[in-house]
Amino acid sequence: MSQMPLSAVASANALTAGSPSSTQLSVSAALDFNGQPVNIATGNLLGGTGITLIFSLTNPVAVGDLADFIQWAAGQFGVTVTLADITGVVDKIPLQFLKDALESVLTAQLTITILNVSIQPGAATYAQVAANLAFDPPIGPTWLNLTQVGFMLTQGQASGSP
Repeated sequence: MSQMPLSAVASANALTAGSPSSTQLSVSAALDFNGQPVNIATGNLLGGTGITLIFSLTNPVAVGDLADFIQWAAGQFGVTVTLADITGVVDKIPLQFLKDALESVLTAQLTITILNVSIQPGAATYAQVAANLAFDPPIGPTWLNLTQVGFMLTQGQASGSP
């Protein structure tokens, strides 16, 4: 399938001729997020037991840095804390190593590495998201640098590591 930003493809499959239960309808969407493919799919939407939604990120997605996110959130949701507010506070910190560490956090690149959602009738619902922040420059003294931090949030029976 060719890559189509924010497009959806629907298909109806007749598994066996005859009964209405032999027809299934599933929908998948191929999204383009900053040039990276993100795929979403449903299960049978015509089933009588409820809607199935299964979403799995197939490749890590680079979101950008924290400073970009703060600016985006301020514009999209009217968040009152702006990047200028944060950098103003950072600039007032008298300890250079702490100031450098906070500046590294603001410019850290956020990558979503895992994003799974599964809602299926008769099965346990689960969701998980994992991401990492890559610091450049690293945080810490020259002999021990923190280069990245990963985290994972899981609800339901899914498990794993960021």
